[in-house]
Amino acid sequence: PGRKGSFEGGLGVYTQSDAALALLDDDAAPLPPAAVGTPGGDAYPVAGDWDGDGRDAVGLLRRDAAELALPVPDAADPDAVRTIPVDAGDDVLPVAGDWNGRDLVTLDDLRQIFGSVADEPTVAQGLPALNAVMVRAGISTPARKAAFLATLRSESGFRYDAVERGNDSRYRGRGLIQLTGEYNYRAAGEFLDLDLVGDPDRATDGLVSPVVAAWYWTVARDINTAADHLDMAAVNIAVGFEPSERRDMVRCGDFLAALRYYSDEEAPEDVNCERTARSRLLAFAATVPFVPSGVGGGAPSGDVSLPDPPPPADPGVAAPTSPARATMSAPPPPTATAPPTTVPETRPPTSAPTSSTQPSTAPSSTDASSTSTRAPVTAVDPDASTTSSLRGA
Repeated sequence: PGRKGSFEGGLGVYTQSDAALALLDDDAAPLPPAAVGTPGGDAYPVAGDWDGDGRDAVGLLRRDAAELALPVPDAADPDAVRTIPVDAGDDVLPVAGDWNGRDLVTLDDLRQIFGSVADEPTVAQGLPALNAVMVRAGISTPARKAAFLATLRSESGFRYDAVERGNDSRYRGRGLIQLTGEYNYRAAGEFLDLDLVGDPDRATDGLVSPVVAAWYWTVARDINTAADHLDMAAVNIAVGFEPSERRDMVRCGDFLAALRYYSDEEAPEDVNCERTARSRLLAFAATVPFVPSGVGGGAPSGDVSLPDPPPPADPGVAAPTSPARATMSAPPPPTATAPPTTVPETRPPTSAPTSSTQPSTAPSSTDASSTSTRAPVTAVDPDASTTSSLRGA
């Protein structure tokens, strides 16, 4: 999402005679024209996310050359193209689609990455909407998916209807990423054209909860940036989790497990789990809060110099516990634990700024964990204690 209430795609027209590509954005406004390939009647465009960065690009089927040329740019070569041989002939036409479904998160994926999943029927019911917003929000590379899922596991246990227990406030944590505090409810509601302040329970709706999670991840924050740098500590800071080496390691273990699963290889050595000065800078750079009407101030300014991210790799339910978070604003999910019982964990309440003040720190979400067995790579914290947990709405 990049504009108010918008999670939609655009339209493009390709002209074979001059290889010109004309594009319209979500609001049907023209984008700068581009040239793709070379002019010729035997070039046929095909759109797809060829490099896994969450954005579609145009590849070309060259019938005269009997090849399919797919753009796969990376940091070293932004013009890189992968060429695939195809049968030649006048009757060959391109068709694009997600034929193996690997880009979708399934219940079986969650089981294989994290172990058993609490309240599987509810989680399964919410996955179609969750998958839709992940694609629209660019949460599609192995690193981005791993960071997002590790966070949702800690926040809500992947349950769209999760509600913070032990907190009777009107704007307590709700949904996949535990939207917390009046400031966040107002900001998310204004962006999505929903009255979340007047009806905060809408944040647990099966369609609203995933959209709120995507809003927090990409609009209230730009957490994809931290994920691209393989810095789970920066993700934890940007989300607003309270400093806790134990909890940070649990979430980073989940990140590593998901990263290995989606990249089909060992996790890179440069994954960072510890909160460092660089992680704080990266998290600060990812903090671009949406300022609702009536709130003064604005996003922090200043340039932060960071290295380019690595290129994406090729292709009766126990209540979740809630890890402590810093006072910011956004939603939380539950974390699963090994066969033992999951114990809820505390987090400080999120302070909601008044309509006339800008919060000293950007909003953040709250967090929780769910009971389940875990993949061997993920450490579980059996000693966590809290006064708040989650319940289904």
